[in-house]
Amino acid sequence: MVPMMVDVLLKETQTDETPEELERIVVEFVDNLTGKQTIYQMIQLCEEIKKRGGVPKQPLEYKDLYNSLLLPTVDERIAKLERGEIEAANLRVPMSLEFLQSLQNVAELLGAASYFDGGIFGALREYQNFSKEMVIQQILDDFNLTGSQLLVVGDGSVEIENAKAVGAIAVGVTSVENNRYQMNADKRGRLLQAGADILIPDFQDGDRLLTYLFDS
Repeated sequence: MVPMMVDVLLKETQTDETPEELERIVVEFVDNLTGKQTIYQMIQLCEEIKKRGGVPKQPLEYKDLYNSLLLPTVDERIAKLERGEIEAANLRVPMSLEFLQSLQNVAELLGAASYFDGGIFGALREYQNFSKEMVIQQILDDFNLTGSQLLVVGDGSVEIENAKAVGAIAVGVTSVENNRYQMNADKRGRLLQAGADILIPDFQDGDRLLTYLFDS
């Protein structure tokens, strides 16, 4: 995303800033908006173009451009998975799948397994009709839950803030991301500020987390 945005700013404005200067600006706003839908980063890109005298395209056009650059990497990973050249575990937060399986087992014992059939949600092109806050509220409504009956796990401040706004239990994951720009390097601080009840580096101690959550 960062190289794409720097390239757009260089080509679509008359800025005299160097690529390095633009990179620092882009990294800052991309980092600050991480956790929100990608479209909001593209909206900010449009604002940066305007600041430099350019006439931006629609935010969705920049999102489509980003996706077109991202998809070859995604397709390559999928192909390597299918050929057995890489293991799925290498692309997941450590022990995350095992944690979900253990959590489902606990839910079955507690008679709450049906809550695990809520579906998978992703961003819409009509981004005003989707947000993590809306998904959380839909889960509460669909299953007639109170906030304290909902567990939200995430590595972004947005979902943690949304969780705490309805009184849910929020577990922040301070996983390390492999990116050259050191974005999200201070996940711990951001997640604490957002109100996380518990912080974990990954799910290697998932059993201890489940014991803490349910035995207490």
